[in-house]
Amino acid sequence: MRDFWQFKNLGENGAELYLYGEIVAEEPWFLEDCVSYRNFVNDLKSLGDCDNITVYINSDGGNVFAANAIYSQLKKHSAYITVEIEGICASAATIVAMAGDKIKAEKNSLIMIHNPSIGLMGYFDEDKLDKYKNSVKAVKKSIIEAYLSKIDKTEEELSVLMDNETWYTGKEAFDEGFVDEIFESSDSVECLNCAYNEFIVVNNLVCDIGKFKNFPKNKIKNKNLDKSNLKIKNEEVIVMTLREVKDKYPDIYNEIGKEAVKKERERLKAIDEISINIPKDLVMSAKYEDCISAQELAFSALKDNKIISSNIFSDVIADNQKSNVKDVDPMNSLSDEDNDKRTKINGLVNFLNKGGTK
Repeated sequence: MRDFWQFKNLGENGAELYLYGEIVAEEPWFLEDCVSYRNFVNDLKSLGDCDNITVYINSDGGNVFAANAIYSQLKKHSAYITVEIEGICASAATIVAMAGDKIKAEKNSLIMIHNPSIGLMGYFDEDKLDKYKNSVKAVKKSIIEAYLSKIDKTEEELSVLMDNETWYTGKEAFDEGFVDEIFESSDSVECLNCAYNEFIVVNNLVCDIGKFKNFPKNKIKNKNLDKSNLKIKNEEVIVMTLREVKDKYPDIYNEIGKEAVKKERERLKAIDEISINIPKDLVMSAKYEDCISAQELAFSALKDNKIISSNIFSDVIADNQKSNVKDVDPMNSLSDEDNDKRTKINGLVNFLNKGGTK
C-alpha cells in the first residue's frame, strides 16, 4: 500500500507533512505492529527535534483509526503544529486537523464533519448489531473529544452538527470556531465538476462525493446553476465537459476513470457475493438496469420478501428426512480409501438428521 502522507524535512528546525488524498488502511491502525502505523511513526521520528511542523491537508477523509493515530502522534510531538487546509478537509481528515496548535484554512476551502459509519456484509443477530452500534458510538465520542480540544462548543452541539453532516467553507468554519485563521493563496481553490455525478476535483484531488449524504452541490458549478450562488474564490468556477477535461487535464481524466472503474467492479463484486440468496432477475436488474448497490439490493429484496435463503436449509432438511437418509450407514457407503470423504459425509448426515441450523 502506498503511503498517503509525505514528510519533507526543511532543515533549520522546520518540516512539512502533506496529507493529500484518502486516509486509507489495509491493516488495523489501532495495533502498534501495524506496518503503516510504524512507518508513520518512524517518518515522524526521523524529523528529529524540529521546532515547527506545517501540515497541509487536501483530503476527503477515510479511515477513522488511521486519522486518530496520526492525530495522537502529532499531539505528542514537541513541535509547534500548524495545519493549513488547502482544498477539502472532510470526515476523518478533520480529526488530523485538530492536532494543530493553529489551524488555517483557505477562505473558500471545504470543511465537513459527520457521523462515523461502519460497513457490514453478512448476517448478524441482534446482539452483534448492538455491539457494532456501540462501537460506532464510541468512535463518534472519540472524534468529538478531538474536536472539543480545539472548538468552543459543547459535546451536544458537536453531536448535532455531525448528525447533520455539516459543510463549511473556510470562512464559515472560521466564523464557527473550527479554524483559527483564514487565508487567500495566490492560486484559487479550483473545483471541477467533470460530468460525473459522484466525483468532483478539488485542487487536482479526485473526491468521491457519492459517499456523502449532504454534499453542498450549490458550491460546485453545474451548467444550469446560477453562478452567483457559488462560494469559490473570485467567483471563478471552471465548468468542463468530459471531452474538455480529457484534453486539458489528462491525468485527472485518467484518475477519475480508474476510480469509476474500481467503484463499479466493487459494486458488481458485492452483488455477486449475495446473489445466491436473491432471485436472478432482481440481481440482473440491480447490476445493469437500476445500477444499485448490494446493500440497496438486499434491502429491496428483504422489503419485498424475496430473500430466498431463509427457507433453503429447512427445505433440504425436509427432503433429507423424507428420503430416509438417517437409515443409511455412511461407514459402509464408501470405500476404505475415502477416509476424508467418509468423515465429511458422516458429519453432514448427522447434522441433517438432527435438523440443525447454523
